[in-house]
Amino acid sequence: GKPDPRDARFLDGKFWRELGGQAGLSLLGDVPGVTHLPKLDYEALRRRFAVEGFLCTTSVVPERPDLLDRLHAAAKLLRNRNLAPVFLYVFDETWELVMAVWRSIASVFGVSPEELVLEPSVFGYLLDRPDDAQAKLDSKAMSRHTYVGGNFGVPHRDHTYLDCFDD
Repeated sequence: GKPDPRDARFLDGKFWRELGGQAGLSLLGDVPGVTHLPKLDYEALRRRFAVEGFLCTTSVVPERPDLLDRLHAAAKLLRNRNLAPVFLYVFDETWELVMAVWRSIASVFGVSPEELVLEPSVFGYLLDRPDDAQAKLDSKAMSRHTYVGGNFGVPHRDHTYLDCFDD
């Protein structure tokens, strides 16, 4: 069933430590974190952003190759407990990844991390591809998952200005 937001477990660090521990994640400073920038061609990334308007690169945490797999496993654990993937932000490793991206983006733009502002409406999603049995029953559902954005009807970036803002 649906979790009750008044459930006292949500305020209990032990609950989150045990849940995160199942995916190898930690809570409240139990992880050392990444303090250095990955070796990336920041100038090439800056040029690509200027031309294409987006960035795509290798991992910003190469010394932690399993990090995304552990975060994905934790998102599945959350879903199995009827909890939204946004609860990943409880765990240190999520913020470790955010900070690694933050420092890398600052380097791309040639500014200090302190000059960047995180838009405060962050969220988390767990996107899935249909399994083979589901795909055989619904080929349209399967084809929808073969491209970026296929988990969403209309990606938010494709809405017009007037659809997004009240003037």
